[in-house]
Formats: sequence, structure tokens, C-alpha cells
Amino acid sequence: MVCLRRWSLALSSPVAAVAVIVATVVGCATGAADGQDGAGDGEGEGEGVAGGGEGEGEAGGGEGEGEAGGGEGEGEAGGGEGEGEGETVDDNVVAVDVVASALRPGRVVDDGLRVLFDMVANASTLTGGNEVTVTGTVNFRTTPPTYSAAPASELVYLDNPGIEVRVVVGRFAGDFNQGSGTDFYVRPHDVSFTRMHLSGDDFGGESELGSDGTGTRAGSGSLAGGHAFSFSSTQQASFQFGTGTVQTEQVEVRLGTLTGPGLNLRFQDGSRYLAVLVDNFSEDLQTGLTISGTAGGSSWSMTDGLIKRTFSNGRAVEPDFWAGTSGTLRRNGTAFATLAAQSSAPAISIVLQTPAGPAELESHGR
Repeated sequence: MVCLRRWSLALSSPVAAVAVIVATVVGCATGAADGQDGAGDGEGEGEGVAGGGEGEGEAGGGEGEGEAGGGEGEGEAGGGEGEGEGETVDDNVVAVDVVASALRPGRVVDDGLRVLFDMVANASTLTGGNEVTVTGTVNFRTTPPTYSAAPASELVYLDNPGIEVRVVVGRFAGDFNQGSGTDFYVRPHDVSFTRMHLSGDDFGGESELGSDGTGTRAGSGSLAGGHAFSFSSTQQASFQFGTGTVQTEQVEVRLGTLTGPGLNLRFQDGSRYLAVLVDNFSEDLQTGLTISGTAGGSSWSMTDGLIKRTFSNGRAVEPDFWAGTSGTLRRNGTAFATLAAQSSAPAISIVLQTPAGPAELESHGR
């Protein structure tokens, strides 16, 4: 069953204004099979895990990453001859920016692919469901939602309060009978988009998966904080049906670059997403991270980053599993900060422990 899906936006982290896409089913059309809607479609308030191509939206979701930079301050010019501009670099802020920025590109593109599936599903459903519709406008500001054929060059999604997503679709092929992007992207597909503006990020991406369960992904663009990114990745995906069970597994390894004012980084972001539906919906998402490059006038590296997350029905569970999160960020070759998990009554968070204290990278409700 293909359903109309509308979104709201929730900040995924206090470190940065990175929005999680929260999808809500509001109406369905007959003629296709239901799909399990997992963490790939997000759990509001930054509680989702990215799926739909990884298992990251966060986003879905997604999961929060932050932009930061050195602060500026005024200083006295020498000899008392007027004022000059000085720039102060806070290495604690730079450290957070390095790690958070390296985690963002894959999540941004994963969110974009998942949102693209819902946009195309909505447009196709509202036009009768007989063909894939990749242009026009889907308007959820009206009751019931409506579709119009303009513009002919891109696909637009409108909703309240003030939500507007635009995307130029290149290719869109796959098993469109799936009920969610999570299910769609673990089956053979060929999808690309050349421009999407979403939550302050501007980017394009593509994803291809063959009948043998192997494929590639790529993405490039600019993040809301001003960093430009580019990456390519390999992916493997599988799904299995048993008696009363469904298991989905997806593995992706990204290699990419990040550039911006005072920043030049290379990163490798490897993720493994495993979801099992029996009586409950259980998900594990593990991310390995390596980083090298310069930022804020220093060299930075991480070779052993590991983030571990597990969920039941979209809620963070098993704090002991999350406690396996680890990794050391080095500044100019010397250990400076570490990855860790922190558990509290309302949430479990992934943080970077810096000399100034912990900085939250992402938080997931319990």
C-alpha cells in the first residue's frame, strides 16, 4: 500500500541546526504492499536513526552533527594606533566541528534520498498511481492534499509551517510498491537527483543497487554551515523473510572530503545497519569513522572512531551497548578528545569529550 506521507522538522542536535525529517502517514492508496517503516523515516526530536540507505535519519534519521568555528574578537593595534581585528581559535570548538562535520555528508544524502522517495510516492499517488511522477507540486497546506503539474522542471513539496522542499530528479527506478524509503533502498534501484535544498543544505546525490545486493552511492554539495562536501561509497543490502520475521541489513563505506574556511578534511565513514521485525522492531546502527586533515590552523586525525546505537520501536535501549562508543581525536599528533556515550533518563547521547567538557553530537529518546 502506497501512502501519502507528510513531514515535520525537528532539530537533531543542539550543536547545529540540522533537521531530522519526521514522516507521518496521513492517507493511503490501494494497489501495493505495505512496507515496514523503520528508523529510516525518523523518530521526532532527533530520535531517529538514519536508514533508507543506511540506517542515518537519522534520519532518520538522523542524528545530529554540528557546525562551529573560531570566534572573532577585536584587539588593539600595536603602539596604540587604533583598533585591529583579531581572530581567536578555540580548539574545543574546532574539534567538535571536525568530528560532527565528518559525520554529516552521508546523513544529509541519506535524508535526501529518503525524502525523495516520499515526495515521488506522494506525487505519484495523487496523480492516480499509474506512473512515477517526478515533477510538479505536492501541497499539504490544503485539505485534502493536492497535486499540480507545475513546475515541469522540478518536484516541490509544500507544508505548514513554512516547509518547502524542492528537488530536480534525474533517475528514479525501483520497486515502487514499497511503503517506505527504508524498504525501497534495500531493494534493486537506480535513483539520482541533481539539486535539493533541505534544512539549509544544498546537495545532489545518487544511489544504485543491483539485483545481487551490491551497489554504489555518491553525494556532493554544501552544508548549512558553509562546508563543501563530496563522497562516493560502496553499499551492500539484503532483506530476508522468515515465519513472522523480517530482517534488513545494509552496509555502506563512504570516502569523502570536506572543505571550507580554515578546514580541509578527508574522511571514511563506514556504517552497518541491521533491523529485525518480530513482535517488536529492533535496530542496530554502528558507524566507524576515520578523519585526517587540517582545521583551525591545526592538524587533526582519528583512526579508531566507533559509534554504537541500538533501538527498539524507535526508542534508544541497552545503554551498555551504546557504551561501546569510542575513538580518539588527535590534534597535531597528541590525543585531544574522545568519542563516548552518555545515558540519562530521557535520552542516550553520543558526545565528544573535549578538555572543555562533553559536546553533544546526537541524542536519541529512550
